[in-house]
Order: sequence, then C-alpha cells, then structure tokens
Amino acid sequence: MDLPLPDTAYDIDFDDAGSDGHAFGRPPGLRPEQWPRSRVNGLPMAHLFTVRVPEQYRCAGADLAGLSVFQSDDHVADEVEGAADTIAGGDPPSHDPRAAAFWSALTAYAGGAHPRERYREDLIGGGWVWIWRTEDELAAPPCPLPDPATKEPDDTGEDCTDAWRHDRPPRPLRLTARADDPNAGKRFDEWGKAAPGYIDMDSEEGKRLGLRDRFFDRCHFGGTATVINGGDFGPFFIGFDEKLGDPNLGSFGFAHLDLAADEIDWSD
Repeated sequence: MDLPLPDTAYDIDFDDAGSDGHAFGRPPGLRPEQWPRSRVNGLPMAHLFTVRVPEQYRCAGADLAGLSVFQSDDHVADEVEGAADTIAGGDPPSHDPRAAAFWSALTAYAGGAHPRERYREDLIGGGWVWIWRTEDELAAPPCPLPDPATKEPDDTGEDCTDAWRHDRPPRPLRLTARADDPNAGKRFDEWGKAAPGYIDMDSEEGKRLGLRDRFFDRCHFGGTATVINGGDFGPFFIGFDEKLGDPNLGSFGFAHLDLAADEIDWSD
C-alpha cells in the first residue's frame, strides 16, 4: 500500500490510563490455535506487545489499525525435528504417543494461522512474528494461553522463553505525537549514515536541536531513531527496546520493524 510520507512521529509510553494497546499480557482477538509458534521447538512464542498503529503508518491497509508482535529465542532453543516442516504444512514425524497433543497443535496452527501473520528470522536465528489487527480484533477479549498439554513433553525450556513463561499482567500503552521531530517521514540509511535530509541526533544540528535528550531510547513510530550500531529502515517503522514487552535484544539493544518492507533488525 502506497502512503504519503508521514509528517508526525509518535512516542509509545506506559500509562495506566492508556488505551493504545499494551505490553506483555495476551494478544486480543486470536484463537489459541492461532498463537504463533516457534519454527525451532514448536512452542508458542512470547507475546511482546499489541499497539495501535497511527493512521500515517498503516502500511498494510487503512482498516488494519494495530500490530501484535511476538518473539522466540530460537537461537538458543533445542530443535524439535520436524516442527518447522509440520508448521509449513507437512505431516508430523513419527512420535511418542505422549507428544500427540503437541503435534496436533502444530498441525492445527499450520492449517489455521492468522492470515495476516508475518514470520521473520533475525541475523542470529531468532524468530519474530507480527500480525496486523483490525479494530474489531483490538477490541476483542485477550486470547487464552494455549493449553499447556500442547507442550512437547521432553521440553525443559531452560534457555529460552515461550508464551507460558513470558505471561505477565498487561501494561497499558499510550501514543503521543512528538512535537517538532525533524526526522518524521525520513529514512535512516545503512551503517548509521543519515540519509539525505535526516538529522542525526549526534550531528551538530542534532545537538543544537537537542535530539538526543528528547528522543534517545524512546519507543516510537517514525522520526528520530535510537540507532546503537547502524541500521537501514524506511520512514514507516516502529522502534522499540526491551522496555516494550521484554524482548531479547542482547542487552541494551534496539529493534526497528520496517512496516512497509515487512522486515525487522536490531543491534546492541
């Protein structure tokens, strides 16, 4: 979907009275069998946050007003052979009868995943999913956790997270338009080099405008980005760190989800 370049960036903050989504908690408007699952160990992924997307950033369609984001620590998870193939639509491998519920859950997910689910892997092999949400879905009740009986019986999960271990009370979010962010609608280019027109927060002009003091380490849609070690993403993005649902970003990392390109990257 082609959109005009945004002219406003938005901060994402915790606010007990906020009505723009929530971090932690459970995603609204999903069925348990639609809860995204790891392609490595088959377990339901951690729900990080569900947030309302400002109209200027609705790259998937004007009627898709929100985003639910999930993560799995696949780079440290023990692989369950056949999980990825089953999620891709293949037949489950031969398995212990004790694991029947687990393989049935993967088969159900393969045939009934949310139609707007995007699955991506990051540079270290971690799994990410985001799902664009309608207004009706945002207003729906939270999804129940998948049945723990669908866990792979031999899984210990000591080195990674899943939906059950990550489950915490929701923290409401509030969006606030940024005042005078000069980088709204501008792209941040690779290796931390500002694209034409972008004002780096540590440039002379950026220092004059106080961009670091105003915008560093803020979760946000668009505008001046917190870039730890470079990056390359367009003007339609959401930037977040471990405050927003406790993703694994390597300690002090910051992620950028490019909403137009359907890509995610992070650096620490």
